[in-house]
Amino acid sequence: MTQTKTPSCSEPHTGQAAAATQPTVLVVEDSKAEQLRLQAILQQFGYPVRLADNAEQALDLLSKQEIQFVISDWRMPGMSGIELCRHLRTNARFGQPYIILVTGQSAKSDLVVGMEAGADDFIAKPFNSEELRVRLQAGVRLLRLREEADRRNAQLIEAHRVIQADLSAAAQMQQSLLPPGGNPMPGVEVASLFLPASVVAGDSFNYFALDDRHLAFYHIDVSGHGIASAMLSFTVSRFLTPEIGAICLRRSSEGGKGASIPGIPGYIVPPHEVVAALNQRFLEKGDCTHYFTMVYGVLDVHTGSGQLCQAGHPHPMICDQQGEVRKLGAGRFPVGMLEQASYESVTFHLAPGERLHVYSDGITECRAAADDEEFGSQRLQALLAREPGARLADSIEQLRERLLNWHGERPQDDDVSLLALARTGDDHGH
Repeated sequence: MTQTKTPSCSEPHTGQAAAATQPTVLVVEDSKAEQLRLQAILQQFGYPVRLADNAEQALDLLSKQEIQFVISDWRMPGMSGIELCRHLRTNARFGQPYIILVTGQSAKSDLVVGMEAGADDFIAKPFNSEELRVRLQAGVRLLRLREEADRRNAQLIEAHRVIQADLSAAAQMQQSLLPPGGNPMPGVEVASLFLPASVVAGDSFNYFALDDRHLAFYHIDVSGHGIASAMLSFTVSRFLTPEIGAICLRRSSEGGKGASIPGIPGYIVPPHEVVAALNQRFLEKGDCTHYFTMVYGVLDVHTGSGQLCQAGHPHPMICDQQGEVRKLGAGRFPVGMLEQASYESVTFHLAPGERLHVYSDGITECRAAADDEEFGSQRLQALLAREPGARLADSIEQLRERLLNWHGERPQDDDVSLLALARTGDDHGH
């Protein structure tokens, strides 16, 4: 597409070609002689001209067509040039024309009044055509800068809209990847809580069957929050999916090799080996710009026996039917931080009616809107143990409401998430 060339300040502004490149100028002047004089000068410089005898006529013209330049006399019958300025600046439908006031006023206080009313420039009577020309050129430069700023602002707004739409889609995808509550296997019930600090979160969790009686579960908290953390969390989740990552189950050719904890069948990789493999994978490949904490475990839903590995994550809690709480785990280092980090599995038992809670530190470090106090592990422990006989989903919903009330209108500092597993008492006779 051929672009029309805009004349530079040093080029003559005469003729029809020049007129097509210059903004239209509205002359507001009650003197016919002065009107004609200004019209002749402006047309000589290549500006299309519209004429108005007073401010009221000017407003009528400005409401009907887009005019970027206004040259107005200061003193006129009826509405003055100052009043016209105020009217144009307080009504968005007129746009933002560049306004030059033609004035006989010379006092600084009068100029201040004019600037406060919205005038962009002044030209004092009597003036010659060259003085008007350079003031017009200054105005044209400013108009061009405004147009460029508006264009770039529109591009930024559109880019922001696209980014927000993409983030919204990513958030919906992330939500869809989180597991539903319910009964994934006979004898066990699951519920969860997920409150991201921004649109997408660095927290993730899941559970999946390893065979007809062993349920694997994990909870991940990537350092920081937002897009980078969410992407790493998604990557880790893929490695923990048996169909994709293949680090949770041994290949058939490996048989029972490496089964180091009693109670785990040989074809199931012990939790500490899974976590160690993740640590090695992310340090060797250099994909881990953020470290992450996690809990990975395996539960025998028939017997309630289980093992889990805690890597820098808050201690999981088991709540019994009497409201007593016991903590699990051995601490250890986060994943992706130290090549020499070692991990170990700890055993636990989940009796019928007991509940295992695995959560991120976004819960315990959630700060109150009123006094900045942290929610804390003691408050969480008391809340989980308060009604041990309540439905699991109801218990987690109570925690959700308590946390929302706790931080109130204050933005979350970190992602909040929790995965809860409960034995329902159906142990298949084992």
